[in-house]
Amino acid sequence: MDVRYDGNDNGLDLVLTDCLDPNENNQLGYLSQLLKWHEEDPVDDAERTRNMKVCEAWQGNRNPFVDYPELASSIFGTPSPDPVGGNGYPCGLPNQ
Repeated sequence: MDVRYDGNDNGLDLVLTDCLDPNENNQLGYLSQLLKWHEEDPVDDAERTRNMKVCEAWQGNRNPFVDYPELASSIFGTPSPDPVGGNGYPCGLPNQ
């Protein structure tokens, strides 16, 4: 969603992040967890087939992260290490 909803269509500029700011309403988290899932569960033939069927039958467009899995790291980089003690990712925001 971060890639699609960029605020250019009078909608929210949705942003994937590890550091959610309570004063913002356009953030989705946690980026590092999504990147880890992407690495740990690589695209397979079943997912490619599903992507093709969804494109043909409903959406009319393909998921680029299925067709080109390397886009995730190209766009978003590498995931941060797991948080310690369940306290979330270190973000440097006040009171964290």
